[in-house]
Amino acid sequence: MNESERFAAAAIAFTWQHQLQFREHFWNRICSFKGDASLTDRAEIFVEPYRWADLLITNPAPSEAFVYVVELKIHASLEDIQNPAKRQFGLANGYGRLFAANFGFHGEALRFVVLGAKPVRLRPHPWTLPVRVAQRNWRDLAASFPISSICKDLALSLGMLGINAFPAAEVTNMKVDTRQIELAKTLAIIRETERRLWPRNRCKSDVGFEKGDWFIGVELQRTEVEPARSLQKLVQPRWSVGWFGYQGEEGGPPSLAFWFYCGTSEGRRKIASKLRHRLKGCSIDATRPPEYDEFYLVVTARRHAFNNDCEWFCNVFRKLGLPLNE
Repeated sequence: MNESERFAAAAIAFTWQHQLQFREHFWNRICSFKGDASLTDRAEIFVEPYRWADLLITNPAPSEAFVYVVELKIHASLEDIQNPAKRQFGLANGYGRLFAANFGFHGEALRFVVLGAKPVRLRPHPWTLPVRVAQRNWRDLAASFPISSICKDLALSLGMLGINAFPAAEVTNMKVDTRQIELAKTLAIIRETERRLWPRNRCKSDVGFEKGDWFIGVELQRTEVEPARSLQKLVQPRWSVGWFGYQGEEGGPPSLAFWFYCGTSEGRRKIASKLRHRLKGCSIDATRPPEYDEFYLVVTARRHAFNNDCEWFCNVFRKLGLPLNE
């Protein structure tokens, strides 16, 4: 999770540096407090210059210099030393105290912004510190998001990190070009499919190249949350439940693929029979020899009639009678 937040901070800072429209959007939506000076062309952004600042932004206005710390959270809670609502924030090792100790000289106004954490009750001036605090939501950043190419890449990246305000793709009309793997589309479709099919944080990215065959997708790990629990009853896996994504031979066209890691040959036979009856235009392979006591059932398709690839993956789940996170 820390690495996800670090990547998000770096991606935001990169876009800030290279896209004026995004810089002003981030400033207005996340940084600026009521009464603060306008953004100047001398404003700078830094990624993790201190352990207590995911992003540090300075805005030297004519009358006063403004310094902003942005603490990013992705599906995570604030530690007490990061939380302006907690007493520890203002103690010797707290982020607020460290911020005030390093800045806050004459003519400097300090601002601390929490972005993306669960809501907390904030004091305007916590623990007698010379710091004003605020909390923003990822939805604040996503609203009216700029539409330049680099901003679209940023939105896609944030979506792939699991920030629900940025659905990882605008996958409505996306299909992977069968003549050429388009990585951005591929990742976007996989991320959105993962969101619909499986509980958060119980998926594992799985990319590789073996003996002339490549694959890029997601391993579905065990959990008792739906729809995983229903699929586990069908598959009876020994370890992970399955895998979905794209696969193919080097230089050849990709296939959409779903692998189910069945615990018994009889379980594999029953699932294969159900899918053969309900799925059309697919290859359903239930003949592979077992490996590590797993009986693989592989469903693949080169083309389909759906508007996007995400719908094809979801349709396999539907045909098994499984619920989706629509």
